Amino acid sequence: MCKHVAAVLYGVGARLDEDPALFFILRNLKVEELVTQAIVRKSETMLNKSGRKSKRIIDNEDLAGMFGIEMDKEDKE
Repeated sequence: MCKHVAAVLYGVGARLDEDPALFFILRNLKVEELVTQAIVRKSETMLNKSGRKSKRIIDNEDLAGMFGIEMDKEDKE
């Protein structure tokens, strides 16, 4: 790579460091549309998972054993 190409790449990098939004302008993309699409996809994923019980929930019995504490029994009346 010649010094001229290196200088151009350095200049482009410096401009992108100052204003990262230029990357999207160069690619002819609208940041708002990308964010909207990401939110829609994440919302759809969360809604699809909403009926399932998460594997990350720890039962009270497991908590008691894990931390060595006694859990109060819930009244089911």
